[in-house]
Amino acid sequence: MKLQSLQHILTKDLCLNPYKIQLTQLKSNDHAQRTYFAEWIIEHQQMDADFSSKIIPSEEAHFHLDGFINRQNCRFWGSENHHVVVEKQMHPQCVTVLRGFWAGGIIGPYFFGNEAGQAVNVTGDRYRDMVAQLFCQN
Repeated sequence: MKLQSLQHILTKDLCLNPYKIQLTQLKSNDHAQRTYFAEWIIEHQQMDADFSSKIIPSEEAHFHLDGFINRQNCRFWGSENHHVVVEKQMHPQCVTVLRGFWAGGIIGPYFFGNEAGQAVNVTGDRYRDMVAQLFCQN
């Protein structure tokens, strides 16, 4: 059976829709922090026209070592969204890697870890240490 035929049957004949499973852990102060950051960016851009060229866009990724699969592309079909909850270990062992770019080139990969070599989350202090290590070499 062709994929298009299957999609037609699911959507038109059975009136089903694809729903993506989402894993989210929000904290009570997330909205306030995002609002503060947006206001901070606007303020600095108004004070310094070159401010945006001084920003280093980067992205970190966590590679889980326990067989966890990123469910970004997982879907289920149903007549309504049942808001499925998937239980998972909150802090599985993983490797945290960062890559970025700026006017001077590509950054990374940079692996974040503690003194024992274990992966750690990227905090403001750890990010600052990484920037100092990469750009302020004496």
